Amino acid sequence: QKGAVYLTALHSSAWFALMQGDYGVARSSYDFCLRLAQELKVKDIVASSLAGLGHLALERDDVTTARSFYEQSLALERAIKNDLGISACLNSLGNIADGQEDYVAARIFFEESLAIDRELGNDLGIAIRLGNLGMVALEQGDVASARVYLNEALAIRKALGDKRGLA
Repeated sequence: QKGAVYLTALHSSAWFALMQGDYGVARSSYDFCLRLAQELKVKDIVASSLAGLGHLALERDDVTTARSFYEQSLALERAIKNDLGISACLNSLGNIADGQEDYVAARIFFEESLAIDRELGNDLGIAIRLGNLGMVALEQGDVASARVYLNEALAIRKALGDKRGLA
């Protein structure tokens, strides 16, 4: 129990370091958190640490490493049946595919993520996935679909009062 609380705090500090752009601290914190979580067999923290390392790899434009971390995280999230984690990993993989202009793969990842978020009632996740699908549709020249996705995403973000998604 004590170990799980410590791991959660350590993971949170790694995430905050990542969000603040302190990548060295984030990397060492995620690495330590991952090793400790593996040792203590706290699978959800292992999975989220792998995803965090994926985010860090993307910050360094190391797409191959990022994809590998996300795929490892996704496999573990599926094994422990953590639907929020599954959705987040699928979204991250969709972002990678989108960045590589593999719009078919991006759409598949985003659609699966969206389906999970709809099932969970995760409105912010739904809005994010719809926005991503809208951008993929726009990149493919499907303006009509893009408009539908983006308008739905906008309506959800407004209802949530999420100003970040409205800028």
